[in-house]
Amino acid sequence: DSITYLKSDKAGARISGIGSPRLSVGHFRNDTWGDYTRYTYTGCDAVVVVTVNGQTLVLNGPDTAATQALYNTLVAKIH
Repeated sequence: DSITYLKSDKAGARISGIGSPRLSVGHFRNDTWGDYTRYTYTGCDAVVVVTVNGQTLVLNGPDTAATQALYNTLVAKIH
């Protein structure tokens, strides 16, 4: 349904999953997306938000350049 690139976001509360100095992965809840799935590197603020059939996935690469490249690849695949 949509793919969005954001320079930063607020993860909200982790409901289940793992959090480490490097990764933040699992089921989260925040005011922006409600319940959603997150696969992100903690050292990178930029994220790609993918929403399909009411389900939201937030992901990124290890740095801003990798996250921008991920966004560009996904957009190219769907258009």
